[in-house]
Amino acid sequence: HLSELWRLFTRPYNGFSEFLPLRELSFWFDLALFGLNPAAFRLHNILLYLLCLPLAYAVTLQLWRYFRPADAAGAPWAAAAVTALFALHPALVESVVWISGRKYVLPNLFALLALWLALRARRERGLSAPHAAAALVAFAAMMLSKSSYVTVAPVIALLWVMFWQFWTTYYMDIW
Repeated sequence: HLSELWRLFTRPYNGFSEFLPLRELSFWFDLALFGLNPAAFRLHNILLYLLCLPLAYAVTLQLWRYFRPADAAGAPWAAAAVTALFALHPALVESVVWISGRKYVLPNLFALLALWLALRARRERGLSAPHAAAALVAFAAMMLSKSSYVTVAPVIALLWVMFWQFWTTYYMDIW
C-alpha cells in the first residue's frame, strides 16, 4: 500500500538483514503497475541494464581520453569494445535474466552514473560543484541499492585527487 511505502526506508523489508530500499522500491513499482507478472519484472531489469550501456561507453571514453590523450582517436573503439564486453559478460547477463538480479543491475546503473558524473565534474580549474554533488547523490542511491558497492567511493576519490594533481602539475610544467 502507498501509505506503508515509508517502511521501505526505515527497516529491512524482505525478512533478511539486507537494507536495500531502492531495490525494494523498484519492486514495489513493478507490483503496483503490473501485479505479479514476471515479464514486467524482467523487462524492468532489461531496461535498467540497457541504461547501463551508454554509461559504460561514456565512462570508458572519458577515462581513455584522460589517461591516453595521445591516442584519443582510439578512444571510441576502446569504449565500444569495453561496452561490448560489459554487455555480454555472463555474470551481468545472468543478473538481468533473474528477477532477483535487480540487486546487481540497479546498483550497476547508479555506480556507472556516479562514475560518469565524477568524470564530468573535472574542470580546467578544480571540480564542478553541481556535477560533484550529483555524483555523490548517485553514489548514495547506489549504496541504497547494494551496500557492497562502497568500493566505488575510493575510485571516485582517487579520480578527483588525480584531476587536482593533474591541474597543479600541468600548470606548473612538472608533468
